[in-house]
Amino acid sequence: MTKKEICRKKSTASLSAGDCEPLKRKLSEVVSEGLLDSVLPYLVQQNNSKKSLVSIKLSDKGDKPVASHSSTTTIPPNEKNMARRRSSDSIIKSLPVVKADSEVEIHVCDELKSAKKTFYCNQNLLISKMGYFASVTQGQRLEDMDISVHCDIGIFEWLMQWIKKDTLPESEWPQLESNYVIPILVSAAFLEMESLLEDCLLFCHEHMNDILKTNTNLSCLNESVLIRLAAMYTNVEVEAIKDKKDKIQSRLFTKLIQSLAEPEPESVRGHWCSLAKVFRCEKCQLLITPDVASKIPCVPPCMRLQPDGSIISLHIRDPNWDINTYIIRLFKTLKSWRRVYWRLWGDAHFLFCSTCQRYFPSNQIGWCRYHPDTPQFFTLDAQRAPLPIGRFPCCGERAYRFQLLENFNGCHFRQHTVLAEDVKDASIFSMLESYRHLIEEEPPQLLFPEKLTRLVARDPNISDKKFVCKEVFWWDGFEIMPPRPKLGLLTNFANREEEHLETEESSGECTEEESTTSVSSDTEGSAESNPRPCMKPVKRRNLKRKLESTLWQPNLSARSNQDIQRAYEEKTIKEITEFLNRNVIIDSLTKRGSSKTSTPVGGIWVRLEQEWRENSQKSGRTAVSTIQGKNNRFRGK
Repeated sequence: MTKKEICRKKSTASLSAGDCEPLKRKLSEVVSEGLLDSVLPYLVQQNNSKKSLVSIKLSDKGDKPVASHSSTTTIPPNEKNMARRRSSDSIIKSLPVVKADSEVEIHVCDELKSAKKTFYCNQNLLISKMGYFASVTQGQRLEDMDISVHCDIGIFEWLMQWIKKDTLPESEWPQLESNYVIPILVSAAFLEMESLLEDCLLFCHEHMNDILKTNTNLSCLNESVLIRLAAMYTNVEVEAIKDKKDKIQSRLFTKLIQSLAEPEPESVRGHWCSLAKVFRCEKCQLLITPDVASKIPCVPPCMRLQPDGSIISLHIRDPNWDINTYIIRLFKTLKSWRRVYWRLWGDAHFLFCSTCQRYFPSNQIGWCRYHPDTPQFFTLDAQRAPLPIGRFPCCGERAYRFQLLENFNGCHFRQHTVLAEDVKDASIFSMLESYRHLIEEEPPQLLFPEKLTRLVARDPNISDKKFVCKEVFWWDGFEIMPPRPKLGLLTNFANREEEHLETEESSGECTEEESTTSVSSDTEGSAESNPRPCMKPVKRRNLKRKLESTLWQPNLSARSNQDIQRAYEEKTIKEITEFLNRNVIIDSLTKRGSSKTSTPVGGIWVRLEQEWRENSQKSGRTAVSTIQGKNNRFRGK
């Protein structure tokens, strides 16, 4: 190489070096103009060019935590050039960060304080402690993701210390405080930090009154967290919470109502009976449970007398009643979920009263009815014993000395006398006594019309008729005997003479009407003809005597009445026997002759003659028996 060529190369190198200096100084401007966008990816190696963006927003202001996971950014068309410049600037200005290979970079943004901070954590440790990132990765590496968290920097720093607490001595472990336990609880629930979530719930359960003294917002607790927190409380513990602003107490009572409505009662939480079994009776409109339904009185038609003398009630479930509608109506009336819960608790728990011998719901502890005044019984003569009927001076209601069915519908209310038969009843009564002011329901106002019950002599003009009382008694419709199919034999034979009389009277009336109509038709158009006088009704005293003989006559002795009744029953039984035997004979004859012909051989007149002979023989026998009876009576006299 000649000397000229060497000098030429040196001058060219110096010139190029001199020209590169301004190029280096204006490199940022060149990159911002986008002149090197086509070759820049080949000149600069970019490891994070395809990073996914994971943005997490944790807030304790009542908003739900929000997470977004995206790998692309949507850019408006009119800002493409600006985005190109910004991407180029970020590539040039990005500096390599010195960190371990397995560490993850987390950017925390505190919007309230307008501060940002970057945290580093081991990837395996982060995935093991925060289950949220384990589900987000989906087979990817956290190193390839840009993680951004929007929350309080102090809260996230506390979370990072809790994650790394295994590497620290126990004295340096982060401790929960009442001021920030709720934000940590919300973050732990969202990031799926189960162990920390359990610790926060236990802390809230033990220090809820201290938490309520702070300015912490508890409305940010979601439904799942609230269910787990409420499951730790009993009704006594929820009642002990001092929540003047009602931040969480009402929500806890709603969860207690749900627990009370579970099919299996939770005695640990103060629920010994289930609200799911409560139903309303269609007849008496009472809320009862199947366990005590038979022992709570219903309307008289639904009550039955047992062989041992006890009375049971057969309540009918009302299909139109719904527990949800009932709860909503209670809330509109009571205006508080606290009072709604205790009212429902009283509806579900029943106790037994030793005074009125009845089961009653706990919220009706003061509904035992009674009469404050002793009954006064009527007397006809001062020397004789008083009658078994009287009145109560307090309200004027009728009183009876002998009552097979006790009626406890008094005019005043008093406290029930609770009979605790087992530990369950004792626990229910203890709970009732502790919160009586919340559970007890005021009894209704009883209104009794002013009336005077007195003994009045019977009118002698209506002595031949049965006395009819127009007063409606409380036991009307009560079924003493069990229902059975009616045979009707005794009733038919007892009323046969009365029916015979009615047929005779009706036939007489018919003939009278026919005769009058015939006379009127014959004399129609003649003003001088007088109408036929009406026939007077015939009095049948013998029939009345026979009817009265079947009744218990007070003017006779008990032995005479029993003799009359016995004779009547013997006569009726004989007639029933003859009637049944005759039907059996006729049925056998008809069955034999039914195969040949439906009528006898001699024709219909043979059958009529046979029936006439049977009737005449029967009347002859009855006449002979009556004559013999009269002769016996005459001999006896």
